[in-house]
Amino acid sequence: MGMEVEVKAYADDLKGIESRIKEMGAELAWEGEQQDTYFNHPKRDFAKTDEALRIRKEKNRNSLTYKGPKIDEHSKTREEIQFLIENPDAAGDMLVKLDFTPVGTVNKLRKNYQFDDLKISLDSVEGLGDFVEIEALDAGISEQDVTEVRDKIIALMDDLGLKKRERTSYLELLYPELK
Repeated sequence: MGMEVEVKAYADDLKGIESRIKEMGAELAWEGEQQDTYFNHPKRDFAKTDEALRIRKEKNRNSLTYKGPKIDEHSKTREEIQFLIENPDAAGDMLVKLDFTPVGTVNKLRKNYQFDDLKISLDSVEGLGDFVEIEALDAGISEQDVTEVRDKIIALMDDLGLKKRERTSYLELLYPELK
């Protein structure tokens, strides 16, 4: 279990951002397609509780992730529990058998860069456009450290000219009726 401190912004020029972060010393850590399928709880509406449960499929790595409610007005900071799973289709079938409901899928092309203790994700999201997400890599961030880490991320966003920030998830942007 850890705290995810993340800020997301719209990107008008993803290639320009990529060039800039490379110049700053960021190194490509991973790139590929991601398919995120989100599920709603059988007894409570995650859209109302601001929680998320998703299965992420990648080429050689699949995961199940729970995200708690956002705890900060300026970022997407929240508790996150994530672990690898071997068979994402079987995990989805199991969730459905337990009365969880699939509510939507987000498909994206992602490039993850490592920059100091931050992960910079360059996302092209099907049906939405281009975004940059910057998040702290340290899963041991305490609630007391959130403001300092968030401000560091926001300063980097400002340096990159990323002013149009977005706290709404890709899922909610694609499926506004879920709000």
